[in-house]
Amino acid sequence: MNHMQRPPLPSDYLRPAGEHPLVESVLVQEEFVRFKIRLGFSSSFCQTFEEGAERLLDEIGPRPGTHPGLADANPVTALIQCDAEESPSADVRRGIVEFGVSAREFPDRTGLPLILALASYVSAFSFIYEYQVMDILFPRDMLQSDMFPGPKFGPSLLKGEGSARLGVIIKPRFISDLSFLRQFVSDAAQSGIDYLTDDELTVANRDIPFRVRVEEVVGILRNAAESYGHRPAYITNIAGDFEGAMERAAIAQELGADGVMVNYYAMGYDVISTLARDLKFKLGIVANGLGLGVLTQGPLFRVSTELICRLARLAGADAVYTGPMVGLIDSSRHSAAQFRRALTQPYGRDCRRPAAVAMMSGGIGLPELLRNDALYRGPLCLSMGYQFSEPRLRGIPAQIIVECIRTVWEAVRSGGLDQGRAAVQLLAKSGKHYRECLVEIRAEEAVSR
Repeated sequence: MNHMQRPPLPSDYLRPAGEHPLVESVLVQEEFVRFKIRLGFSSSFCQTFEEGAERLLDEIGPRPGTHPGLADANPVTALIQCDAEESPSADVRRGIVEFGVSAREFPDRTGLPLILALASYVSAFSFIYEYQVMDILFPRDMLQSDMFPGPKFGPSLLKGEGSARLGVIIKPRFISDLSFLRQFVSDAAQSGIDYLTDDELTVANRDIPFRVRVEEVVGILRNAAESYGHRPAYITNIAGDFEGAMERAAIAQELGADGVMVNYYAMGYDVISTLARDLKFKLGIVANGLGLGVLTQGPLFRVSTELICRLARLAGADAVYTGPMVGLIDSSRHSAAQFRRALTQPYGRDCRRPAAVAMMSGGIGLPELLRNDALYRGPLCLSMGYQFSEPRLRGIPAQIIVECIRTVWEAVRSGGLDQGRAAVQLLAKSGKHYRECLVEIRAEEAVSR
């Protein structure tokens, strides 16, 4: 491994604890936004990886000593760290580079859009064989500005017992039958769940406009609170262009929803940060990344999923979709610890933000719920879709579905699989609906070793 030795980083520069990079002395005088990238260069572009890294920065902006007449005291870019790695072939120079771009180049109201543009600017150049954005680190002044408001509510967004919340997604998506929607919401409201959320692809349609949809759902939940003493929170999807999303956010607050959902992959982070900075906006913000796999799951060109989640928290999301550790969506390349650091770890000793909740959905039934809860030991929301709605459509009351899930879940949490099996056996004695429900939710599978 080739390594370029440089003076230590100034002590007031914030980055995760335990990391001690080497850095060009110019950074002692200037604070930089820092980008950590895994790169592969064509050998026709450079003889060594270090040479390629330096030429890369020349494409982005002037560095110290590279532009005669430019004062070295105010460089735009700086090479911070450069580690060559073993390359897959003789035609490729591969390694990890960390470079900085002066914080002066990010004036007010540029925020994450310009930062992400700089992070990925050269990825499309013909000499790039591999480009993985691994991390972005921010100087103190930028973190302490209102560019990154952070969560307003974090784990307090949704009320309930313990650190995990159970929710239901309104299914099927694109419901056009208002009576079906009413019945679904009514059943879910009585079932004992902690929250109800729109599907990530559902906003409204011509048959049920957004205002009508939200008004109906909130009204049913309000009546449930009066009748049963329990009201699940409601998170409504406001996805769309900026003006449309902001208009829907205002309607959601007016009508009494508890939170709004934003697709930060499709919409960017601006809606999140704008709502988070607005003191008049009182609802929670859930950030989903539906479609994010096209950015994060490529073998050679990708952005770190953990980074994307961390930026959503910085922008102001109270809950962030991570994808489940276990379920239909493949998050197997990521660890629960990585997501937990991204959503709960302080950004620095003088620049803290509330933790954000990890929200998981995608083929989650009882077995997946138990395994995800065991793997992720942080504030967590688990959303069930068809694994709630299908047993209900087969005639099993929603209250029994949730009762069985919660009973087995709590038993496993407090006493492990043995106590979970005992809970399943006891529930099976409660009647036909319970026995049918245990089969539908795969209770035996959930408590098997």
